[in-house]
Amino acid sequence: MANLYRIIGTSFFSALSSRNRDVYLDCLFILHDVLDDLYQEEQNTKPNVTSLIEDYLNSKIDTTIYEEDDSVANLRGNREKANYILNLLIKQKWLFEEDLGNYSVAINFYNHSSRIIRILKEIESNDQTEYTGLISTIYLSLKNFSYNDIGQFEQIYKRTDELISNLKTLRSNIYLYYNDMIKNKSKENLEELFEQLISYKKNFFDKAFYNLQTKDTLKKYKYDILVYLNQIIENKDAINQLTKLSISDKYPTEEEANNFILMKLHTVLAAFENIDRLNHSISERSEQYINALISKIQYVLNRSEDIEGISNQIFDLVINDEIEEFDFIKILDTSTLDISSMYTPRKISEKINTSILPFEMLHIDEKSKQETIEELLSNKKYSLDSINSHVIDILRDDIKIKASDLDLSTYDNYIYLILIYLYSRNLEAKYEISPLDEEVSIGKVHFKNFEIVRKKNE
Repeated sequence: MANLYRIIGTSFFSALSSRNRDVYLDCLFILHDVLDDLYQEEQNTKPNVTSLIEDYLNSKIDTTIYEEDDSVANLRGNREKANYILNLLIKQKWLFEEDLGNYSVAINFYNHSSRIIRILKEIESNDQTEYTGLISTIYLSLKNFSYNDIGQFEQIYKRTDELISNLKTLRSNIYLYYNDMIKNKSKENLEELFEQLISYKKNFFDKAFYNLQTKDTLKKYKYDILVYLNQIIENKDAINQLTKLSISDKYPTEEEANNFILMKLHTVLAAFENIDRLNHSISERSEQYINALISKIQYVLNRSEDIEGISNQIFDLVINDEIEEFDFIKILDTSTLDISSMYTPRKISEKINTSILPFEMLHIDEKSKQETIEELLSNKKYSLDSINSHVIDILRDDIKIKASDLDLSTYDNYIYLILIYLYSRNLEAKYEISPLDEEVSIGKVHFKNFEIVRKKNE
């Protein structure tokens, strides 16, 4: 996190939380749309960019600019306001100045700010990721994969990460979608929505996910994607070549670059091995919320009679003594059943007679009790949660550790080592496995060494 703020600066997000946030965001969107074209024509000079902001301010009736302490800025005219806005965006590292010589300065976006603006635009326009398109692109990249193109390798990982991240976000946002469906809806709107949900049962909340579920793109390409990935992983020449291309300031040694390549390959492999389960969990969660929504709408519709109005009418009748003896007052709709009704009477359960068990039958000796407790605890200690805790405890403050460095002096520790490897591809695992090209022997056990790497944010 500290490294992030060294890149973007500590005041980067201030513009989006200030009193002028709408103005600053409009200016950023406008400049993002035109700066690239101005750059091509060498017209992205500071005076020209200032004029663009001034034109925007002129299109508004009046714009009050506030200082960072929320006091009104002492600025005369839109030209001064435009200069103030531009200098603030430069100060907060959204834009930077490039000295062109001859007292001329060009204005450009930082790489990080340009990417964030693209994301903000997608959020504002509610653009949806086309999952089938990402899968097709990943398949074609792997089919035509070149071991000499590290950029292509990076794109495969990036698109896979985008695919899985967006699906996980979608799964998390299902509640918000269905909750918004009935917010501020009238009775008539709810009745119409209720009929649609009952008729079709599945209300696909995301068009892109609907396409993923109904088209055969994933089924068609998944097997080939897994085959291509395994071929790359098993090809030592390919791994060596990609390793050489990955050596950089970030991965200065051959070992670090090799671990980086293998980690990303296994991450992509695990993503496609588990994508069906992720899709199933999204569909299952969606159906649960649909059923809950149907029940909620039913409840709202069934209790939507004008109770207040009816109560006032009753009070009025009582006060004016207009209720005759044996008069019936309708408060809620009632229904009757006839012999042709589909209603099935509820079966009354037979009363269960209790009996006392002899005390001897409940007696459990201490040895059996202890064995049962040990068995239950033994099963629990080999669960994914237990292995996650074990790995975090092993790593402590470290990012990674070699399997060969673990204590394997006990039978339980051998079991833990095996389970660490088996659970590593589980989406809920808090660590990853990075295979190493070395054989190790510990006691009578021989295996190919690997690193246990802590996942980010764990």
